[in-house]
Amino acid sequence: MRDRLLQRWVETLETNLSQEVKVACYLSAEFLMGPQLENNLVNLGIQTEAREAAQALGKGLDDILAHEKEPGLGNGGPLPENFS
Repeated sequence: MRDRLLQRWVETLETNLSQEVKVACYLSAEFLMGPQLENNLVNLGIQTEAREAAQALGKGLDDILAHEKEPGLGNGGPLPENFS
């Protein structure tokens, strides 16, 4: 299934490029939350650059990554500690 979807995506991209079609893109919030952000920075090979950019802005990348905890899976987040 993935291969077929990818094939169609490539065909669509080639069509759009050949016809100079405007395409709107967005960055999903899932890339911005601490744990996912760190994984994506590592996977993209830009963790060092992100660390330097944060430092240039007077921020620490580790502080940014720790700011938002891991969200729950579709239920609004983890349960409070005193939840029973």
